[in-house]
Parts: sequence; C-alpha cells; structure tokens
Amino acid sequence: MPQKLKSNPNVLYGLCRFRNAAFMTIWAMVGLLLLSLSDAQAQNWLKKNKKEEKPRLVVAGSVSCKSIFDPAVVRHFAKTRKWDVTIYGSGSEAAIEAVYTGAVDLAISTRPLTEKERAKGLRDSLIAYDAIAVVVHKSNPVQKLSMKQLNKILRRKIKTWKKLGWLDQPISVILPDTSSGLRTMFLQAALRGKKMKVQPKEALSTYGAIAMVRQDTLSITICSLSQTRYAHLKPLAIEGIRPSKETIANGTYPLRVPVFLVTKGQPTQLVQTFLNWMMTGKVYTALAKLFYVPTQEPRSMFAE
Repeated sequence: MPQKLKSNPNVLYGLCRFRNAAFMTIWAMVGLLLLSLSDAQAQNWLKKNKKEEKPRLVVAGSVSCKSIFDPAVVRHFAKTRKWDVTIYGSGSEAAIEAVYTGAVDLAISTRPLTEKERAKGLRDSLIAYDAIAVVVHKSNPVQKLSMKQLNKILRRKIKTWKKLGWLDQPISVILPDTSSGLRTMFLQAALRGKKMKVQPKEALSTYGAIAMVRQDTLSITICSLSQTRYAHLKPLAIEGIRPSKETIANGTYPLRVPVFLVTKGQPTQLVQTFLNWMMTGKVYTALAKLFYVPTQEPRSMFAE
C-alpha cells in the first residue's frame, strides 16, 4: 500500500521561496529586454502585450429594468460586441441621481425629469407607457376603487376594509421605498397635493411590496403592470377600468405612467449604439409585450 505523504513545513517554505525567485527572475528578464529596445520598440511591445480593455456600459433604473432586460439577451449583446454591460434595478430616483453624478451611463425612469433636473443637464426620452397597478391579496373580495377612495385611504379618512364592503379590519398600506418612481407618481396622482396621513409599511422595492402582500391578506400596495402576473395578487379596477395594455394605450386607465430613458446631455456613441439595439432587437420585443410602446425611431430619441 502506498504511504500517504505528509506535508512538511520546510518543504512548503522552500517551494514558496523558489516560486517567488522564479517570478523575480522572469520580471528581471522582461526589464532587461525593454532596456535593450528603443523607445518605439518598447512602446510597441507593451501595446501588443497589454490586455485590451472592454468598453463599459452601466444602466440603472426602475423595476422596468428587471422586466425589460433579460440577462441572457444582455449577455449575448455584450459578448458579440466585446462590451462589459451591467444592469442595476435600483429604482428611478436613485438611477436619475446616478446618471447626474456619472456613476451610470443610462437610466430608466417611470417619472419625467423635473425642471431642476433638466437645468443640471439631464435629458429624457419617452420609450413606453406603464400602469401603476393597485393590488390586493387574491382572497380580498374588493374588486374596484375610485381615485377618491384611494385618496381617503392614504389620508386615513378610510381606515378599515368594512368601509369598502369587506371585513371590519384595518387596511394595511404597503408602499415601495422613496427610491421608487412608481411610488412618486402614485402619490402625486392619488393625493393631489394633499399630505399623506397613513404610515405605510415600506418595502425595498415593488418586488418587496409584492412579497409582503403574500403574508398580509389585509394589505394593499402598488406595482408595475408587468408584475401583476404573481398568483397571489389581484389588480383592482380604478374608476371602473382595469390596467391592461389596451387601457394604457387608449388612455382610459387613470394611473398610466411614462417610461423614460435618461442621460446626462446627448448620449455618447456607446450609449447610442446600445439604444439602437434596445429599440430594435429582442429587448424591444420584450418591451412591447409588457408595455404600450408608441412608434418611435431610435435615431429620433433625445433629438434637439
């Protein structure tokens, strides 16, 4: 039977010293080689042996990022063009700030820019329309709400589900955190300048809010139309109109929201190439399946 070899600290130490000495010898030889070459020859040698850096593109934005950008599709795009592409689902508010600071190249936002943001050099271009779906747990028998009732829920004028024809139990309001563009647009539309009085439970995103509804059958929250596919959710009709691609397209659904691309100034050539691909390839197909997409040529985006 062969004997097992035991590790010897002295042997390991000697191997490490030998490896380090070998590396030092190699780099010394490279240094001598460069010294023996002319400046032009040395520059050419370094250029040939330097690892080529990939163009890097960073995109951040709303939950629409996760809905639109299939990871496999993005990887294929990056691989064929030898790019490094990173997509973050950070929320509209954080994404807009990241574009301004230069942390990302492109943002996807579910709200338009403010005048103050435009004054800082930010620019946006409409690519689609989404819907803010007001959702409850599937066990909730309530089918519809009016904008007036939503206003009263947020201002604690309506506190229980009994006022809406169900149980004499408090309404549990859940909202995504303040980085969400959907939250911003929803509160603007529902409150109409009034102050929110209810203390909502906050989730890290609309995905987090959806997860909380699964555990809380007395809750109500908001999400993108593309997220209403989850089995435990029931979207409510608002003013008698249910959210759908059709009601978004004809403008009858009261909580329709725009989806914008945001850049700082005119898009760079790198960003423009990505936009052209995004609005003509598989990403555009995914976009058109999930949202209402107005007809628009990619080259007309961000036009003066």
